[in-house]
Amino acid sequence: MTTITITLPDDLAKQAEEKGLLSQTAIESYVRDRLQEKDVEEDANQEDEAIGIDLVREGLVNPITFKKGTIVGDIIGPFHDVWGEAK
Repeated sequence: MTTITITLPDDLAKQAEEKGLLSQTAIESYVRDRLQEKDVEEDANQEDEAIGIDLVREGLVNPITFKKGTIVGDIIGPFHDVWGEAK
């Protein structure tokens, strides 16, 4: 088990304490949730990068203007809502 010390403004610490957000269980749950969100985000970024590379290979995107993480979002991003996928 690792012990972590955090510094918070008094008013924020008081509010968090009153809501039960500073308990070991609450903090552990929060960190696990954020780790899962990061994993999903990283997977989506890798998928977007792979799609972008495919677009370059197919000649649909100029490799000079291809910037990791931007072209795919510019091209596919508007369709995410139409396709019902989360951004």
